[in-house]
Amino acid sequence: MALVAFLGLNAKLIPRWAAYLGRISFGLYVFHALAQDLVSDFLPNTASYHVPNSLSRICASFGLTFVMAALSYRYFETRFLRMKKHHTVIQSQPI
Repeated sequence: MALVAFLGLNAKLIPRWAAYLGRISFGLYVFHALAQDLVSDFLPNTASYHVPNSLSRICASFGLTFVMAALSYRYFETRFLRMKKHHTVIQSQPI
């Protein structure tokens, strides 16, 4: 994806799901630790290095992080992005 961004390649080369993850990436970053803490509270580790339990905790953490990030983007971040577009001042250059 960095090649697409920096070399100016066609943006249609990026799959839709990857573009969506890019849009909600701030929420993924912000809510990751909270999701891990919540999952560890509700799915306690019964045995150390127990693969199915660890895998279920990882999947639950990712799923919860994804849901929180998507909801945050939809109901919180998009409002600020619209305000940013509305209040942006574009400086004109002299002729």
